[in-house]
Amino acid sequence: MPSRSPISGILLASRAMWTRGLILIALLAALPAAGQQGTPLIEWLLRLQTLRAELASVKPADQAALDRVRRQTAALRSSVSRWLVAHPQPSISQVPPAAELADPPGLEAEIEALTNLVEQLMRLKPTGPFQLGRVEVTVTAEAPQALGASVLDSTDIERHARAAVTDVLAMAPAVAAYRVGSRSEGVVYIRGFEMRQIPVYLDGIPIYAPYEGYADLDRLAAHEIAEVQIAKGFSSPLYGPNALGGAVNLISRKPAAPHYGEFGAGWASGRTISGFASLGARLRTWYVQAGGAGLGRDHFPLSSGFTVNALQPTLERLNSDRRDGQGHFKIGFTPREDQEYVLGYLRQSTRKGQPPYAGDDAAVRVRYWRWPALGKDTLYQIARRRLAGQGHFRLRAYYDRSTSRLNSYDDAAYSTMNKPGSFISLTSDSARGATVELGTGARGGNSFTGAFFFKDDVHQEHNLGEPARKFHSQTLSLGLEDEISLTPSLRVAVGLGVDRLGVLRADDFRSGLVVPFPTGSLWAFGPQVGITWAVSEIAQLRLNFARKTRLPTMKDRYSYRMGRSIPNPSLAEERASSFEAALSRPLGRRTLVEVAAFDSEVSGLMQSYALAPGLYQIRNLGRSRHLGGEFSIKSTPARPLWARASYAFLNRQNLSDPAVALIQSPRHAFFGSVGARLPADIMFTGEASVSASRWDLSEGGRYVRLKGFALLGWNAAIPLGRAVELRAGMRNVGDRNYFLDEGFPEEGRSCFLSLRYRFSGERR
Repeated sequence: MPSRSPISGILLASRAMWTRGLILIALLAALPAAGQQGTPLIEWLLRLQTLRAELASVKPADQAALDRVRRQTAALRSSVSRWLVAHPQPSISQVPPAAELADPPGLEAEIEALTNLVEQLMRLKPTGPFQLGRVEVTVTAEAPQALGASVLDSTDIERHARAAVTDVLAMAPAVAAYRVGSRSEGVVYIRGFEMRQIPVYLDGIPIYAPYEGYADLDRLAAHEIAEVQIAKGFSSPLYGPNALGGAVNLISRKPAAPHYGEFGAGWASGRTISGFASLGARLRTWYVQAGGAGLGRDHFPLSSGFTVNALQPTLERLNSDRRDGQGHFKIGFTPREDQEYVLGYLRQSTRKGQPPYAGDDAAVRVRYWRWPALGKDTLYQIARRRLAGQGHFRLRAYYDRSTSRLNSYDDAAYSTMNKPGSFISLTSDSARGATVELGTGARGGNSFTGAFFFKDDVHQEHNLGEPARKFHSQTLSLGLEDEISLTPSLRVAVGLGVDRLGVLRADDFRSGLVVPFPTGSLWAFGPQVGITWAVSEIAQLRLNFARKTRLPTMKDRYSYRMGRSIPNPSLAEERASSFEAALSRPLGRRTLVEVAAFDSEVSGLMQSYALAPGLYQIRNLGRSRHLGGEFSIKSTPARPLWARASYAFLNRQNLSDPAVALIQSPRHAFFGSVGARLPADIMFTGEASVSASRWDLSEGGRYVRLKGFALLGWNAAIPLGRAVELRAGMRNVGDRNYFLDEGFPEEGRSCFLSLRYRFSGERR
C-alpha cells in the first residue's frame, strides 16, 4: 500500500469537518452582523487615553496618522457595541455614533463620548477581569482575545449562583463536568479531551498538579473569578505546552473603583455553611485586591431514587464531609500607563473525606480513604511594559508548592490501619517557572509575538515507614505567533509551538530499595493557523487548524497505580490535528447567535494495554476522532428578560479499537437558562441542563454505560435595601438520581440560602 503524504493526509482528515462546517455556516450566512466576545473595560479606557494622546500630536498635514486614529476609534466603537449586545445594561442603550466630521475636532468629540460611556460602564461594575492575567492570541487592538474561545464573566457566575469552578465551566458549550469518584475531584472534558490534555491557568500561571497534570476544580472557589476563558482546539502557543485540546484561563478580579467590598454567608443542604469576603482599592498608581472563602459540609444528600445498600445504607452520603478554605491577595503598581507590576498569592487548604464505592460490582475493592490535609500555595509575579513602536514585554514568574496526606483505613469505621492495603501516603510537589513574552506590535499590517516558557517540577512521595521517592522534570517551550492583516477585513494568525520535556530523576521502589528509572528527553512540535474574516464591520467568521501535542506526565510514565500497572518510561507524546469553522451573528440588536463545527483526529493516544488479568501498561496505542458542533444563543428580548442556551453534539470514535468505548463523551448536551426582573427588583433565574448517556470505566475495570439525565435549578436574588441581597435557590429540583462515575451517586435535591453585602465608592 503506498504511503500517504502529510498534505493528502490533512486534506482527507479535514474533508468531513469542512463539509459539516460549511453546512452549518450556510444556515446562518444570511443573518445580519456578528459579534465578538467581550473586551475588558480597563483595556478600553487605556486605549482611549492613548488615542486621545495620539490625536493631540497629529499634525494637520499628516493624513496617514489621522486615518490610523480614525480606524482604531471605529474598531473600538464596534467592540463596545458588540459587548453591549452580549451584556446589555439597563441604563445604556447604544454607543456614541461615528464622528460626522473627519477632522481632529470631530474625532476628539467621538473619543470623549466613548470615554464617558466606558467610565459609566465601569461605575456599574466596580470590579473587572485582571488584564495582565490574560494570554492573548494576538496583540493588535482590533483582535479578539482568543479565536473561538468561550468566555464566562462574573455576571454569568453570579446569575447562576456558581460556587466552584467545575460548575462554572459546565455552562460553556461542549464542556462536560465529571467527578472522579475514587478521588472526589471535580474535572471537565472539553470536546472529548480530558484534563491532562487541557492545562488550567490562573492569571496565566499554571496551577495544575505537576506530577499528574490534573487540577481539582471543585477546590477552586468562583467568587474571586472575574472571567473564564475556555480555548478549544485552537489555543495560543503563548500559553505553553500540553494544550492538546485547548486551555482554561481563570482571570481574577481587579478593582476598577477607588474602593469596594463584598461580604457573604450562606447555608445549604447537608449542614453546609459557607462564607466569603472580597475587598479592593484603587489609588492613582497602586491597587490592592484581596479575597477569601470558606466552606464546611457534613455530608451531601442523595436522591430519594437511590437504592440504599450495605455500602451506602442511608441517603446521607457517607464520608462526604469537607472543609475548604481559600485566600487570594494581589497588589499592583502602575507607575505609568504603559507599565504594570503585580505580586499575587493564592492559598488553598482542604480536609475531606472520600465517599466509598456504592455500586453493585463485586470486583471493586472498596476504598476507605480520608485526606486530613491538602494544601497549596502559589506565589506569582506578573509585569508588563510597553516597548518602542507599540511593542510589549511581559513576564510571568511563579513558585507553587502543594502537600497532601492520604489515610487509607481498614473499613468504614475509619479508625484502624492493620490490613495489607491500608497505608498513610505523603506527597509534596513544587513547581517554579516563568514565561517571558516579547511582541513587536502592529507594523505594516504585521505583528509578531514570541514567548519562552520554563517550568521545573519536583514530586516526592512515600508511604509512612518507607523511603521517599523523588521525580524531577523540566519543561521548555517556545511559542511563536505572527498575525498578518492581508486586508482591513481579513487576518491570518500563524503560530508554532516547540516543546521539550526532560526527565532529570525518577526513583523506583523495589524490594525495599530505591533504584533509578530510565530517564531522557522528548521533543514535540505544533504548527497552527487561524483565519479571521470580518464579514461586515462587526461580523466575524473563523477558520482554524491546529496541530497540538501533549507530553506524558511523570505519573503516566512511572506510576505502578497501586500495583495494577507496569511503568513505561518510553512513553511518547500524544498528537491531535484539529480543524474548526465558526461564525457568530446577532439577530437584531438583542440576540447573539454563535455556531461552530470541529474535527480533531488524535494519534499516539495513551491507553491501557493488558499484560495479564488485572495488570496493564500505558502505551501510545490509541487513535481517536472527535467530530461535532456547537450552537449557542444569548438574548435580551426585553430589558427585564434575558436568556441563554447552548447545545453541543460530539461523535467521539475510537479508530484504533472500535470495540473499546471512549469514556465521558455524551453525544448530546444542552444547557439553558432564563432570567427576569420581577416586582420589587427581584431577579429570578431558572436553568436546565441535559446530558445524554455516556460510557464510563468503572473501578472494577468494566466499561459501563451511564444513563443520561436532565437537571433543573432556580435561584432568586432579593434586594434588602441598596447594599444587601438575599439569594435563595434549589438544585436538582426533580431529585434526579444520576451518576458521573459508576458506583458514585451525585447529589440529589438540595437547597441553599445566602446573604450578601456589598459597597463601592467613587473618587471625590
